[in-house]
Amino acid sequence: MRIYKIAQGQIRFIDLNIGDQFHHPYYGIAEKTGEDTYKTEQEPELTILNIEDNVGRYDENNENDEGDVMDIGSGAGYPAAALSNFSPHPFTVDGVACASMEGFLQSVKYSNPEMQKHVCTLVGKKAKFKGKKKKWFRDQTLYWLGQPIERRSAEYQELLDRAFGAMFEQSDSFRNALKASGNATFTHSMGKNDESRTVLTNREFIRRLTELRNRL
Repeated sequence: MRIYKIAQGQIRFIDLNIGDQFHHPYYGIAEKTGEDTYKTEQEPELTILNIEDNVGRYDENNENDEGDVMDIGSGAGYPAAALSNFSPHPFTVDGVACASMEGFLQSVKYSNPEMQKHVCTLVGKKAKFKGKKKKWFRDQTLYWLGQPIERRSAEYQELLDRAFGAMFEQSDSFRNALKASGNATFTHSMGKNDESRTVLTNREFIRRLTELRNRL
């Protein structure tokens, strides 16, 4: 079966038949299942609007030149979208299976280990909204495997290191996106820098992406 590459401006899939697969820069390999519906390994049903919202230009032979600035975000093109925490890069950390970094990050807001494991299986907006209303910032306490962790602690930084390190070691798609970023300087304009209000600041995020890319 042919796998198509879809670039910006070529997203209507006029020539695709039901059952055809294509490479999407955010969702990876997707399959057309109906007139306006698609599926991926992580998302059993997507509409054409979901697909279009996350499309970007992809050229596997083109890496970013030195000096470029890359703003990481789920709505950007490849590889910036693929480096977003929303992107589905499965990994396992401390025996817990995670479908995305966003799932992991939202899960640390839950004290219940079983609920935490469930949240880890979520991707993108589903993960984001699952943890959005949790008021963890009131006492600055997060959780992992049933144990409380202070937000501003070395223990929490070590947990973040383990999670990002596991994703780097286990996810080909994440490593490929890092490689495709070339020498670009990472930014994350949608992020926050106040540790007391977010489970991952811009600095914490960008530093880990840069350090992991340097390991390639």
